[in-house]
Amino acid sequence: MTPDEEMQQMPQQLAETQNMLSQLIEQQQQQYEAQAADTSDPVDNLQSHLHPSGMRPRFDWTPDLLVQDQFALDRDLFNNEVLSDEARGELINKFPPIRQLNYQPPLTMPEAKRRMNTSQTKEDATFKHNQYLLSGTFRPLNILASEIRTTDLPNEHSQRFIEIINDIRSLMLNINASASSSRTDIAFRAVNPHFRAPSAGHQNYLMTSEAFQSAVSQQATANITTREASSRGKRSGSQSSSHSNVGKNNPFFREGPSMCQGGYSNNSGNNSGNNSGPRPHKPSFSQRQNTNPFVKNTHFNAKKQKLPAPW
Repeated sequence: MTPDEEMQQMPQQLAETQNMLSQLIEQQQQQYEAQAADTSDPVDNLQSHLHPSGMRPRFDWTPDLLVQDQFALDRDLFNNEVLSDEARGELINKFPPIRQLNYQPPLTMPEAKRRMNTSQTKEDATFKHNQYLLSGTFRPLNILASEIRTTDLPNEHSQRFIEIINDIRSLMLNINASASSSRTDIAFRAVNPHFRAPSAGHQNYLMTSEAFQSAVSQQATANITTREASSRGKRSGSQSSSHSNVGKNNPFFREGPSMCQGGYSNNSGNNSGNNSGPRPHKPSFSQRQNTNPFVKNTHFNAKKQKLPAPW
């Protein structure tokens, strides 16, 4: 075969090789999908209609390069440049809000705000600001849900997209609810560090004034009852301990060996200290008798005897 003939058959051979590779890849893909269907979790079967990426046993997926570049999916989720108020406002204003839907975060109860210290006020303001930033993301998300529903798409596709958007909204609402719960806890701790907020949902305020005062009153009453019960327990314990110490304080029931039976030397001092009777009279120095036979038996009187001068 001449070189010209080989060059003419080269494209045909390349095409055949590509077809063989495509068939092999397709067969391997079918085998993999069959194995995954056999070992799939029931949760995968419930969620498989939402997207083709799967859940288990595969825990991650690689987006298409075009999708990744267009949506910047490789951008870090936490360390990014903070948008200015103007840039954020321009993004949000592209999407109109839903009528009669409140996008403002709830206010702090005035009763609790008056009791907050500087640290609690800053902490509450930080949570409220984060809720304000998050509320703006609902506007484009709501427009996207409306566009998917109103666009001429197959019903099964639109339903999948709506379910995905609902899951996104649930996660975002959970963030706001967690922030509101933390702010309510701050309000109760401003009244008493041991108070905790009850679980309830409110709109304009974190809690209504009546509910807040009622909850504070209930916890204050419970706190007083607990403190009184604790003090009564301490008093009864001190009385019982005083009764049990009667035998210990009584010298007739003192523990340890007695002085006349080889007891410790300090027992005599303790016994004399505990004796409440009159002490025996001790004679003065001048009244003491001399018992030395080599010295005259005279009484020494310091007032009458004159001592020689030292000079």
